[in-house]
Amino acid sequence: MKAGLRIINEKIERKDRWLNKRKNERNTYLSAPASDVRAVLPKKTLIRIVRTAEGVKVDLTGKAPGRGAYIHGVRSCWEKAVKGPVSHALKTELSIEDKQTLLAFSQTLPDESQLLDNSSAENKTMRNAA
Repeated sequence: MKAGLRIINEKIERKDRWLNKRKNERNTYLSAPASDVRAVLPKKTLIRIVRTAEGVKVDLTGKAPGRGAYIHGVRSCWEKAVKGPVSHALKTELSIEDKQTLLAFSQTLPDESQLLDNSSAENKTMRNAA
């Protein structure tokens, strides 16, 4: 009888560990459904946009109410996403004003070449420091 209970307890513990692992993955990583990347990325590298009653807005806090979508924080991703995937992810048609707002925000984001330049400069400083 004790052996049967031990087996049941082990199964419950395994299931709890699996559920906790899945829960942690969901909280740490979110997919980027509206970006051209379509990959699982850390939430901190993504920028959320939200559909509200007033229109589509950029949500830098990530806590605004409404249907949201995540886009990678690179200008080229935003330019591609505004063309169609964002409206699909938010389940709405983007107005001209919404598109202009999103494209204006995208101009404040770094380009991929700038990100590559920054990462190579960081690597050089790390090598020089070592």
